[in-house]
Amino acid sequence: MAKHLTATDLSSVQRSVEQANGLPNAHYIDPQVFSEEAEAVLKCTWAGLAVGADVPNNGDAKPISFLGMPLLLL
Repeated sequence: MAKHLTATDLSSVQRSVEQANGLPNAHYIDPQVFSEEAEAVLKCTWAGLAVGADVPNNGDAKPISFLGMPLLLL
């Protein structure tokens, strides 16, 4: 009988290269999995969101959104 994998079960990915499989499908399509990953990986450290050319002049501002958070580049 096959073991049922939950969306966040990474045991099949963490095996040796010869035995590993890709991520469960939910990692590509499930909003709940994306939310969990955003909290665990993307929101816990810095992220490069723009370059200087995005706001080239003093006083320029550009609104952006990152993971649903409204931000302002200055």
